[in-house]
Amino acid sequence: GRPSTVYMLPVLEKLDSEVMAELNLEQRMLGYLEQKKGEMAGVSCEVSVAHGQAASEILARAEAADLVLMARRGGSGIGRWLLGGVTTKVARACPTPVLVVPASQAGQPKLETIMACVDGSDHARKALEKAVELARAVGTKIILYRYVPLVYSTSNPEADMQEARDYVGRLEQIHPDLVARSIVRQTDGRSFIVDTSDEEDVDLVVMGSAGLRGVALWLLGSVAEDALHHSSRPIM
Repeated sequence: GRPSTVYMLPVLEKLDSEVMAELNLEQRMLGYLEQKKGEMAGVSCEVSVAHGQAASEILARAEAADLVLMARRGGSGIGRWLLGGVTTKVARACPTPVLVVPASQAGQPKLETIMACVDGSDHARKALEKAVELARAVGTKIILYRYVPLVYSTSNPEADMQEARDYVGRLEQIHPDLVARSIVRQTDGRSFIVDTSDEEDVDLVVMGSAGLRGVALWLLGSVAEDALHHSSRPIM
């Protein structure tokens, strides 16, 4: 048989040259991380390299963190939507807040306005709590956003709009020092989160990982994942 360093099962055997190549790659990764650590002056930082499926390894470490920060390289098409990437898988299952920064935003850090998406759900409430916590920490303002999809509306759309206005109004009263203003938008069923964040030129969108349920979720797909795939702005 072939010489092997790893020989738990024949199908797992690896040539010494293959193992050495992996070790060399790991050393290069560590070197890169150490370089980045050196560039983060004044920030306490530890580096490590994990082996395994990327999403699984990230999720296994997520509970010990307060925030998971990831980049989104872009890409589109039905294949990417159906299969999902590492970022999508982590955002879908992570118990810890996930901040996704598009690659196009690299080197342009700015946080002056946060748009918090509120739909009355428990997920959105928890997301707003994180937005408030972040806004207080960095001294920025929050724009509250709620959309009212007509396709799932009752027989009285105006009553639905008024209910939504009243809801965000109560949130404004709870956080008067942080909320700059609110936007309540009547839509054809789409969330218009990406469009509104572009129109308002916000620096960060904060939303829950689930909101609409049942038929609405089935027909629309995940609102959070849709924004994650199409937004050019950081999303938490």
